[in-house]
Amino acid sequence: LPRFDVDEFGRSFFPDAAQCRVGVLDTNGNPIGWFGGCGNSDTKKGSSPEIPLLWPYCIAVGDQGVFVGDRLNRRVLHVKLSYAAESTMPLN
Repeated sequence: LPRFDVDEFGRSFFPDAAQCRVGVLDTNGNPIGWFGGCGNSDTKKGSSPEIPLLWPYCIAVGDQGVFVGDRLNRRVLHVKLSYAAESTMPLN
């Protein structure tokens, strides 16, 4: 059975095994993004896909990132999430 998880900000992380990826939804159910792609444990670093998955089926979210159970590759991946852009504003 697939398993999803929710982070401290209320974002839902869920497996999409049919497309070999993990989806992220905001608190209103709007898609934020996806990560992962079809690949196996022999996929070399720097090649495509960057995060190879074959059958993601369970997700656990923590302070250190996202843990993805990949059933057909027989492994658990630790994915660290980061922001592509960040902005700060001074407080008055």
